[in-house]
Order: sequence, then structure tokens, then C-alpha cells
Amino acid sequence: MQVVEKWVPQARKRIDLFGIIDIVAIRKDVPGILGIQATSMANISHRIRKAQESPAYPLWLANGNRFEVWGWGKRGPRGKRKLWSVRVVNDADIHVYGRRTPGDDREAATPDHGGEILDTAEQSNLEGHSIPKTQGDD
Repeated sequence: MQVVEKWVPQARKRIDLFGIIDIVAIRKDVPGILGIQATSMANISHRIRKAQESPAYPLWLANGNRFEVWGWGKRGPRGKRKLWSVRVVNDADIHVYGRRTPGDDREAATPDHGGEILDTAEQSNLEGHSIPKTQGDD
């Protein structure tokens, strides 16, 4: 795993790899490179839309790579201790749309914002860098 997002102090902003990737990961038993966009739970849909509208996203996938959006947030019962959890939306759940042009009033279909939410204990038990989907997530 390697962080590929960089901070540009003069501009006071972060620059993602190809405009959509914060972290890359490789595994010897899985082909291609996994590109991860990390965000807060509240911003998952915005990051999915950012990927959908990026000209780099379909090229990334066409070259045998994978892409996931990881939304982080604290979750737990009201009045109890909150634990960090992650919701992972992978490239199978993200539909590629063409870029909209000025005056284009077509509405894009809403993507399936499926994904799996894991608590901190479940995350520490995972091997590798990609979180597999469960049967019920189809």
C-alpha cells in the first residue's frame, strides 16, 4: 500500500493521483492495482460522482486495475462508545457515465451505493487490502 495523494502547500490543497486516487495497493495473488479514494462516510456519493466524471476512471479499469471508495466514520449505538468503521464501495458498484456538456438536461441513473460496513475489530481480521463483498451485497 502506498499513499499517492500529495499536499501542495503553495496552493493549500491535496492532489490525487489522476484526480481520483489517494492510495494504491498491490497483491501478488490478485492481478492489477487497487486504487482507493478515502473519504468520510458523508462524502462517499461525492467521491463516486467524482470518479464517474473523471476521464481517467474508465482508463484505469480498462487497464485491468480495480477501484474502491472507502468511507470512514465513527458508528455505534446512541450513548455508547463509537468505533471507527469503513464502508467500501468497489468498482462493480460504480457505473461509468459520460461527462455532461453544458445544456445537457439528461439525468444520469443513480448508482448503486452498496458496500460493506465493517467495525474496527472486523477490519483488523482482514488479510490483504481489498475487502470482499458478502453474498447479500449483490
